[in-house]
Amino acid sequence: MAETTKKATAKKAVKATKAKKVEAKKTEKVEAPAKPLITSARAIAHDVRVTPRKARLVIDLVRGKDVNVALGILANVNKAASPIVAKVIKSAAANAINNFNMEEDRLYVAEIYANDGLRMKRFLPRAKGSASGLVKRTSHITVVVKQRSGGVTMGQKVSPVGMRVGINRDWHSRWFANDKDFSRFLLEDVKVRRYVNKNLKSALISHVEIERRKADNGYKTRVMIFAAHPAMLIGQEGATINRVKADLAKILKGSEVKVDAIEVKNPDLDATLLAQWIASELENRASFRTAQKKAIARARKAGAKGVKTMVSGRLGGADIARSEGYKDGIVPLTTLRSNIDFANAEAVTPYGRLGVKVWICRGNSNEVAAPRQEAVKGAK
Repeated sequence: MAETTKKATAKKAVKATKAKKVEAKKTEKVEAPAKPLITSARAIAHDVRVTPRKARLVIDLVRGKDVNVALGILANVNKAASPIVAKVIKSAAANAINNFNMEEDRLYVAEIYANDGLRMKRFLPRAKGSASGLVKRTSHITVVVKQRSGGVTMGQKVSPVGMRVGINRDWHSRWFANDKDFSRFLLEDVKVRRYVNKNLKSALISHVEIERRKADNGYKTRVMIFAAHPAMLIGQEGATINRVKADLAKILKGSEVKVDAIEVKNPDLDATLLAQWIASELENRASFRTAQKKAIARARKAGAKGVKTMVSGRLGGADIARSEGYKDGIVPLTTLRSNIDFANAEAVTPYGRLGVKVWICRGNSNEVAAPRQEAVKGAK
Protein backbone atom coordinates (compact mmCIF):
# COMPACT_ATOMS: atom_id res chain seq x y z
CA MET A 1 0.00 0.00 0.00
CA ALA A 2 2.76 2.42 0.90
CA GLU A 3 4.48 1.86 -2.45
CA THR A 4 1.27 2.45 -4.45
CA THR A 5 0.57 5.74 -2.61
CA LYS A 6 4.16 6.92 -3.29
CA LYS A 7 3.79 6.16 -7.01
CA ALA A 8 0.46 7.97 -7.14
CA THR A 9 1.85 11.07 -5.44
CA ALA A 10 4.86 11.07 -7.81
CA LYS A 11 2.56 10.90 -10.84
CA LYS A 12 0.48 13.78 -9.47
CA ALA A 13 3.64 15.86 -8.94
CA VAL A 14 4.83 15.19 -12.53
CA LYS A 15 1.40 16.14 -13.89
CA ALA A 16 1.40 19.32 -11.83
CA THR A 17 4.83 20.39 -13.11
CA LYS A 18 3.78 19.69 -16.70
CA ALA A 19 0.63 21.76 -16.24
CA LYS A 20 2.68 24.64 -14.81
CA LYS A 21 5.03 24.55 -17.80
CA VAL A 22 2.11 24.63 -20.24
CA GLU A 23 0.55 27.60 -18.42
CA ALA A 24 3.93 29.41 -18.37
CA LYS A 25 4.31 28.97 -22.12
CA LYS A 26 0.81 30.33 -22.71
CA THR A 27 1.36 33.40 -20.58
CA GLU A 28 4.90 33.95 -21.89
CA LYS A 29 5.18 36.90 -24.32
CA VAL A 30 6.45 36.05 -27.75
CA GLU A 31 9.34 38.44 -28.53
CA ALA A 32 9.65 39.56 -32.12
CA PRO A 33 13.03 38.98 -33.79
CA ALA A 34 15.31 42.02 -33.62
CA LYS A 35 15.19 44.16 -36.71
CA PRO A 36 18.49 44.73 -38.50
CA LEU A 37 20.10 48.11 -37.75
CA ILE A 38 19.50 50.53 -40.63
CA THR A 39 22.46 52.86 -41.14
CA SER A 40 21.53 54.54 -44.43
CA ALA A 41 18.57 55.98 -46.31
CA ARG A 42 18.16 56.77 -49.97
CA ALA A 43 16.04 58.68 -52.43
CA ILE A 44 15.86 58.35 -56.22
CA ALA A 45 14.56 60.81 -58.80
CA HIS A 46 13.62 59.02 -62.03
CA ASP A 47 13.73 60.48 -65.53
CA VAL A 48 14.85 63.96 -64.55
CA ARG A 49 15.00 66.34 -67.52
CA VAL A 50 18.74 66.96 -67.07
CA THR A 51 21.52 65.12 -68.87
CA PRO A 52 23.80 62.95 -66.68
CA ARG A 53 26.83 65.02 -67.68
CA LYS A 54 25.25 68.25 -66.42
CA ALA A 55 24.01 66.54 -63.26
CA ARG A 56 27.51 65.22 -62.46
CA LEU A 57 28.92 68.76 -62.56
CA VAL A 58 26.80 69.50 -59.48
CA ILE A 59 26.97 66.05 -57.88
CA ASP A 60 30.76 66.10 -57.59
CA LEU A 61 30.58 69.24 -55.44
CA VAL A 62 28.50 67.69 -52.63
CA ARG A 63 29.73 64.11 -52.43
CA GLY A 64 30.94 63.35 -48.88
CA LYS A 65 29.65 66.65 -47.47
CA ASP A 66 27.25 67.09 -44.55
CA VAL A 67 23.64 67.46 -45.66
CA ASN A 68 23.38 71.05 -44.42
CA VAL A 69 26.68 71.97 -46.08
CA ALA A 70 25.64 70.30 -49.34
CA LEU A 71 22.35 72.21 -49.43
CA GLY A 72 24.23 75.46 -48.81
CA ILE A 73 26.59 74.74 -51.71
CA LEU A 74 23.75 73.91 -54.08
CA ALA A 75 21.91 77.10 -53.14
CA ASN A 76 24.89 79.12 -54.43
CA VAL A 77 25.68 77.11 -57.56
CA ASN A 78 24.01 78.55 -60.64
CA LYS A 79 23.43 75.29 -62.53
CA ALA A 80 20.27 73.77 -63.98
CA ALA A 81 20.67 70.58 -61.93
CA SER A 82 21.23 72.34 -58.57
CA PRO A 83 17.56 72.60 -57.42
CA ILE A 84 16.82 69.03 -58.57
CA VAL A 85 19.80 67.55 -56.70
CA ALA A 86 18.92 69.62 -53.61
CA LYS A 87 15.37 68.25 -53.70
CA VAL A 88 16.64 64.64 -53.84
CA ILE A 89 19.04 65.24 -50.93
CA LYS A 90 16.21 66.73 -48.86
CA SER A 91 14.05 63.70 -49.67
CA ALA A 92 16.80 61.26 -48.61
CA ALA A 93 17.38 63.22 -45.39
CA ALA A 94 13.63 63.20 -44.64
CA ASN A 95 13.55 59.41 -45.14
CA ALA A 96 16.47 59.02 -42.72
CA ILE A 97 14.88 61.24 -40.06
CA ASN A 98 11.25 60.06 -40.27
CA ASN A 99 11.68 56.37 -41.09
CA PHE A 100 14.89 55.44 -39.27
CA ASN A 101 15.09 58.04 -36.45
CA MET A 102 18.50 59.36 -37.50
CA GLU A 103 19.85 62.67 -36.22
CA GLU A 104 19.65 65.50 -38.72
CA ASP A 105 22.90 67.19 -37.64
CA ARG A 106 24.93 64.01 -38.22
CA LEU A 107 23.71 63.14 -41.71
CA TYR A 108 26.08 63.32 -44.68
CA VAL A 109 25.91 62.48 -48.38
CA ALA A 110 27.62 59.08 -48.52
CA GLU A 111 26.79 58.23 -52.14
CA ILE A 112 25.38 60.27 -54.98
CA TYR A 113 25.43 59.45 -58.68
CA ALA A 114 23.52 60.03 -61.92
CA ASN A 115 22.72 57.29 -64.43
CA ASP A 116 21.22 57.41 -67.91
CA GLY A 117 17.41 57.57 -68.07
CA LEU A 118 14.94 57.53 -70.91
CA ARG A 119 15.87 59.06 -74.24
CA MET A 120 13.03 60.96 -75.87
CA LYS A 121 13.08 61.36 -79.62
CA ARG A 122 11.93 64.71 -80.97
CA PHE A 123 12.07 66.56 -84.28
CA LEU A 124 13.42 70.02 -84.86
CA PRO A 125 11.34 71.69 -87.61
CA ARG A 126 13.17 73.47 -90.39
CA ALA A 127 12.21 75.34 -93.54
CA LYS A 128 11.52 73.50 -96.78
CA GLY A 129 10.95 70.18 -95.06
CA SER A 130 14.53 69.77 -93.77
CA ALA A 131 13.52 68.71 -90.24
CA SER A 132 16.13 66.89 -88.18
CA GLY A 133 15.83 64.48 -85.28
CA LEU A 134 16.70 65.30 -81.68
CA VAL A 135 17.38 63.05 -78.70
CA LYS A 136 16.59 64.55 -75.31
CA ARG A 137 18.34 62.65 -72.55
CA THR A 138 17.15 62.21 -68.97
CA SER A 139 18.86 60.87 -65.87
CA HIS A 140 18.15 58.93 -62.69
CA ILE A 141 19.68 60.71 -59.66
CA THR A 142 20.33 58.56 -56.57
CA VAL A 143 21.31 59.92 -53.16
CA VAL A 144 22.33 57.80 -50.14
CA VAL A 145 22.70 59.54 -46.78
CA LYS A 146 24.28 58.02 -43.69
CA GLN A 147 24.70 59.03 -40.07
CA ARG A 148 28.17 59.76 -38.81
CA SER A 149 29.15 57.63 -35.82
CA GLY A 150 30.64 59.42 -32.83
CA GLY A 151 30.27 62.92 -34.24
CA VAL A 152 32.48 64.43 -36.93
CA THR A 153 35.29 62.14 -38.05
CA MET A 154 38.78 63.57 -38.41
CA GLY A 155 41.29 62.86 -41.14
CA GLN A 156 43.77 60.02 -40.73
CA LYS A 157 46.28 61.09 -43.37
CA VAL A 158 50.05 60.67 -42.83
CA SER A 159 52.82 62.27 -44.84
CA PRO A 160 54.28 59.62 -47.19
CA VAL A 161 57.75 61.11 -46.66
CA GLY A 162 57.63 61.17 -42.86
CA MET A 163 56.29 57.61 -42.74
CA ARG A 164 59.30 56.33 -44.72
CA VAL A 165 62.05 58.06 -42.72
CA GLY A 166 64.46 55.35 -41.65
CA ILE A 167 63.29 52.95 -44.38
CA ASN A 168 64.24 54.54 -47.70
CA ARG A 169 64.34 58.23 -46.69
CA ASP A 170 66.70 60.16 -44.42
CA TRP A 171 66.28 63.19 -42.19
CA HIS A 172 66.87 66.59 -43.77
CA SER A 173 68.42 67.84 -40.52
CA ARG A 174 71.11 65.63 -38.98
CA TRP A 175 72.52 66.75 -35.64
CA PHE A 176 72.37 66.02 -31.93
CA ALA A 177 71.92 68.68 -29.23
CA ASN A 178 71.26 68.88 -25.52
CA ASP A 179 68.20 70.53 -23.99
CA LYS A 180 69.91 73.90 -23.96
CA ASP A 181 70.80 74.03 -27.68
CA PHE A 182 67.91 72.08 -29.19
CA SER A 183 65.44 74.96 -29.54
CA ARG A 184 68.16 77.26 -30.91
CA PHE A 185 69.25 74.73 -33.55
CA LEU A 186 65.66 74.06 -34.59
CA LEU A 187 64.91 77.77 -35.04
CA GLU A 188 68.14 78.25 -37.01
CA ASP A 189 67.17 75.42 -39.38
CA VAL A 190 63.79 77.04 -40.03
CA LYS A 191 65.43 80.42 -40.73
CA VAL A 192 68.01 78.87 -43.08
CA ARG A 193 65.37 77.12 -45.18
CA ARG A 194 63.19 80.22 -45.23
CA TYR A 195 66.12 82.33 -46.43
CA VAL A 196 67.11 79.88 -49.17
CA ASN A 197 63.57 79.41 -50.51
CA LYS A 198 62.94 83.17 -50.52
CA ASN A 199 66.19 84.47 -52.04
CA LEU A 200 67.19 81.64 -54.39
CA LYS A 201 63.95 80.87 -56.22
CA SER A 202 65.54 81.21 -59.65
CA ALA A 203 67.79 78.20 -58.95
CA LEU A 204 64.70 75.95 -58.47
CA ILE A 205 65.41 74.71 -54.96
CA SER A 206 64.35 71.13 -54.23
CA HIS A 207 65.26 70.93 -50.54
CA VAL A 208 67.94 71.89 -48.02
CA GLU A 209 69.84 69.46 -45.81
CA ILE A 210 71.73 70.61 -42.71
CA GLU A 211 74.44 68.71 -40.82
CA ARG A 212 76.08 69.79 -37.56
CA ARG A 213 79.17 68.29 -35.95
CA LYS A 214 80.82 69.16 -32.69
CA ALA A 215 84.16 71.00 -33.00
CA ASP A 216 86.70 72.43 -30.57
CA ASN A 217 85.43 75.98 -30.97
CA GLY A 218 81.69 75.28 -31.43
CA TYR A 219 79.99 73.47 -34.29
CA LYS A 220 80.82 72.78 -37.94
CA THR A 221 77.64 73.28 -39.96
CA ARG A 222 77.27 72.03 -43.51
CA VAL A 223 74.35 73.37 -45.56
CA MET A 224 73.60 71.33 -48.69
CA ILE A 225 71.29 73.09 -51.15
CA PHE A 226 69.75 70.75 -53.74
CA ALA A 227 68.80 72.69 -56.87
CA ALA A 228 67.90 72.02 -60.49
CA HIS A 229 70.09 74.96 -61.67
CA PRO A 230 73.14 74.98 -59.38
CA ALA A 231 75.04 77.32 -61.72
CA MET A 232 72.64 80.11 -60.79
CA LEU A 233 73.23 79.25 -57.16
CA ILE A 234 77.01 79.50 -57.49
CA GLY A 235 77.01 82.65 -59.59
CA GLN A 236 79.80 84.19 -61.62
CA GLU A 237 83.13 83.22 -60.03
CA GLY A 238 81.27 82.05 -56.93
CA ALA A 239 79.88 85.49 -56.06
CA THR A 240 76.34 84.30 -55.26
CA ILE A 241 77.34 81.37 -53.10
CA ASN A 242 79.84 83.53 -51.18
CA ARG A 243 77.06 86.01 -50.44
CA VAL A 244 74.78 83.16 -49.32
CA LYS A 245 77.53 81.80 -47.10
CA ALA A 246 78.01 85.21 -45.45
CA ASP A 247 74.25 85.59 -44.85
CA LEU A 248 73.94 82.09 -43.42
CA ALA A 249 76.88 82.72 -41.09
CA LYS A 250 74.84 85.54 -39.52
CA ILE A 251 71.95 83.14 -38.95
CA LEU A 252 74.11 80.25 -37.71
CA LYS A 253 75.90 82.10 -34.93
CA GLY A 254 78.91 80.42 -33.37
CA SER A 255 79.24 77.89 -36.21
CA GLU A 256 81.74 77.33 -38.97
CA VAL A 257 79.53 77.35 -42.09
CA LYS A 258 80.12 75.40 -45.27
CA VAL A 259 77.68 75.68 -48.20
CA ASP A 260 77.44 73.07 -50.98
CA ALA A 261 75.44 73.43 -54.18
CA ILE A 262 74.20 70.00 -55.27
CA GLU A 263 72.55 69.32 -58.59
CA VAL A 264 69.31 67.39 -58.90
CA LYS A 265 70.08 65.18 -61.89
CA ASN A 266 66.47 64.48 -62.86
CA PRO A 267 64.17 67.36 -61.83
CA ASP A 268 61.10 65.66 -63.32
CA LEU A 269 61.36 62.93 -60.66
CA ASP A 270 61.41 65.47 -57.81
CA ALA A 271 57.97 66.14 -56.35
CA THR A 272 58.92 69.58 -55.01
CA LEU A 273 60.16 70.83 -58.37
CA LEU A 274 57.17 69.37 -60.18
CA ALA A 275 54.75 71.03 -57.74
CA GLN A 276 56.56 74.35 -58.16
CA TRP A 277 56.31 74.01 -61.95
CA ILE A 278 52.55 73.40 -61.79
CA ALA A 279 52.17 76.41 -59.47
CA SER A 280 54.13 78.64 -61.85
CA GLU A 281 51.94 77.50 -64.76
CA LEU A 282 48.81 78.34 -62.78
CA GLU A 283 50.20 81.78 -61.94
CA ASN A 284 50.77 82.33 -65.67
CA ARG A 285 47.03 81.68 -66.20
CA ALA A 286 47.43 78.22 -67.72
CA SER A 287 44.60 75.70 -67.44
CA PHE A 288 44.86 73.64 -64.25
CA ARG A 289 43.90 70.51 -66.17
CA THR A 290 46.53 71.05 -68.87
CA ALA A 291 49.23 71.86 -66.31
CA GLN A 292 48.58 68.67 -64.34
CA LYS A 293 48.48 66.45 -67.42
CA LYS A 294 51.75 67.92 -68.73
CA ALA A 295 53.44 67.42 -65.35
CA ILE A 296 52.28 63.78 -65.21
CA ALA A 297 53.55 63.18 -68.76
CA ARG A 298 56.96 64.68 -67.88
CA ALA A 299 57.34 62.54 -64.77
CA ARG A 300 56.29 59.35 -66.54
CA LYS A 301 58.71 60.07 -69.37
CA ALA A 302 61.50 60.51 -66.80
CA GLY A 303 60.87 56.98 -65.47
CA ALA A 304 58.32 57.35 -62.66
CA LYS A 305 56.25 54.24 -61.90
CA GLY A 306 53.25 56.41 -61.08
CA VAL A 307 52.24 60.04 -60.53
CA LYS A 308 49.32 61.63 -58.73
CA THR A 309 48.51 65.36 -58.67
CA MET A 310 45.81 67.50 -57.09
CA VAL A 311 44.94 71.19 -57.31
CA SER A 312 42.55 72.77 -54.79
CA GLY A 313 40.93 76.19 -54.58
CA ARG A 314 38.83 78.42 -56.81
CA LEU A 315 39.67 76.56 -59.99
CA GLY A 316 39.11 78.65 -63.09
CA GLY A 317 37.79 81.50 -60.95
CA ALA A 318 34.75 79.50 -59.77
CA ASP A 319 32.76 80.86 -56.84
CA ILE A 320 32.88 77.54 -54.95
CA ALA A 321 36.29 76.08 -54.15
CA ARG A 322 36.88 72.45 -55.07
CA SER A 323 39.65 69.93 -55.68
CA GLU A 324 40.51 68.19 -58.92
CA GLY A 325 43.33 65.76 -59.53
CA TYR A 326 44.73 63.22 -61.98
CA LYS A 327 46.61 59.96 -61.59
CA ASP A 328 48.66 57.77 -63.90
CA GLY A 329 50.42 54.53 -62.98
CA ILE A 330 50.70 53.12 -59.45
CA VAL A 331 51.13 55.19 -56.29
CA PRO A 332 51.01 52.71 -53.35
CA LEU A 333 51.07 55.13 -50.40
CA THR A 334 50.76 52.41 -47.72
CA THR A 335 53.52 50.16 -49.11
CA LEU A 336 56.58 51.18 -47.12
CA ARG A 337 59.11 49.67 -49.51
CA SER A 338 57.80 51.93 -52.29
CA ASN A 339 59.91 55.03 -52.79
CA ILE A 340 57.24 57.76 -52.69
CA ASP A 341 58.12 61.44 -52.95
CA PHE A 342 55.51 64.01 -51.86
CA ALA A 343 55.45 67.80 -51.92
CA ASN A 344 53.01 70.70 -51.98
CA ALA A 345 53.17 74.23 -53.30
CA GLU A 346 50.99 77.34 -53.55
CA ALA A 347 50.04 79.38 -56.60
CA VAL A 348 49.02 83.01 -56.09
CA THR A 349 46.29 83.86 -58.62
CA PRO A 350 43.90 86.83 -58.98
CA TYR A 351 41.11 84.65 -57.54
CA GLY A 352 43.10 83.57 -54.48
CA ARG A 353 45.65 80.92 -53.58
CA LEU A 354 45.57 77.48 -55.18
CA GLY A 355 47.13 74.53 -53.40
CA VAL A 356 49.12 71.99 -55.42
CA LYS A 357 50.01 68.47 -54.23
CA VAL A 358 52.21 65.97 -56.06
CA TRP A 359 52.95 62.30 -55.32
CA ILE A 360 55.64 60.47 -57.35
CA CYS A 361 56.37 56.74 -57.11
CA ARG A 362 59.93 55.90 -58.15
CA GLY A 363 59.48 52.15 -57.65
CA ASN A 364 60.42 49.85 -54.80
CA SER A 365 63.49 50.66 -52.72
CA ASN A 366 65.14 47.36 -53.74
CA GLU A 367 64.56 48.12 -57.45
CA VAL A 368 65.00 51.84 -57.99
CA ALA A 369 67.03 54.04 -55.72
CA ALA A 370 66.45 57.76 -55.38
CA PRO A 371 67.99 59.78 -58.24
CA ARG A 372 71.69 60.29 -57.76
CA GLN A 373 72.63 63.79 -56.77
CA GLU A 374 76.27 64.82 -56.95
CA ALA A 375 78.04 67.89 -55.68
CA VAL A 376 78.91 70.41 -58.36
CA LYS A 377 82.56 71.10 -58.87
CA GLY A 378 83.56 74.44 -57.53
CA ALA A 379 81.00 74.48 -54.72
CA LYS A 380 82.32 76.34 -51.71
